[in-house]
Amino acid sequence: MWKDLLMRVYLLILMTVIFCLSGHFQQSFAETCSENMMQAMKAEGLSDAQIQNICHRLALQAKPANEVIKRLIARKFFPQGNLTEVRIMEIGDYNSQERYWPVKVALLYRRLDYDFQEQRYVIGKDKEYSAVRVYHFFQDDFGSWQAAEVER
Repeated sequence: MWKDLLMRVYLLILMTVIFCLSGHFQQSFAETCSENMMQAMKAEGLSDAQIQNICHRLALQAKPANEVIKRLIARKFFPQGNLTEVRIMEIGDYNSQERYWPVKVALLYRRLDYDFQEQRYVIGKDKEYSAVRVYHFFQDDFGSWQAAEVER
């Protein structure tokens, strides 16, 4: 009886992980485990703590939403406001060992010029520049999205 129960729980968890890693989940932690999924796990005999642990692990592996990617790049890497466009080119496969999503983006931005009279940087009025960059997106211990630029 216990073997059968453990096998059912294992299959349920495996199916849930496969579903999440297939790219269908881009929700936040609160939306990661649906009510039906949590009821199914409870029916299989899992405790609330076990269900929360599974949902938390699944949330950490959920892809970052496109708006999260764009907002985080603008805020962290272009805080002066000189970024004019972020186009997501590709979101790679989740790296489960290092726990990050690789994201390739095309950026359109204006150069910063130093204004000697006002002694500060200002957004240049000349042409826009473009670049393709790769960032690693991951969630910290508190569930907030973070990004790190990959060295070129």
